Amino acid sequence: MKIKKHILAFALLFVIVTVGVVAFLISKANNNGAEILLKLAPVDPRSLIQGDYMALDYELMWEIRYKGDYKFVVVTVDDNRVATFNRLQNDSTQNANELLLRYKRDGNKISLGAEHFFFNADSVEKYQQAEYGLIKVDNQGRCSLVGVCGNDKRLIE
Repeated sequence: MKIKKHILAFALLFVIVTVGVVAFLISKANNNGAEILLKLAPVDPRSLIQGDYMALDYELMWEIRYKGDYKFVVVTVDDNRVATFNRLQNDSTQNANELLLRYKRDGNKISLGAEHFFFNADSVEKYQQAEYGLIKVDNQGRCSLVGVCGNDKRLIE
């Protein structure tokens, strides 16, 4: 009986430490990443089952939806941090002013991993003005959503 408690305590400690290390590594990668703006495409912003959130879709994804299966979307980033589609490719080479975005394809559904933005129920009107998704991209092309921005390209808070 005592051994089972020790094993259970060790397993619980292992899980907590593992989750903490993974969270730290993701946070570190996100802090070192480049911030870009992706133009949002129209979507239904609310879900009654999951609460108040925006299911984000990006115009960039519409451009590549039927163009084959690659590992990376290569985007060009302008002086305002707005990213535009350049090409698709499988290797990690890039030119100056370009950035690689890793994506996943499931049939016709394409995901950057930054498609859901949760917010407080009393903030609906404020977030309906969103024009861009503010995305942080690490050096391996993994994307995480920072927030959404208005037409002025500033973070809506």
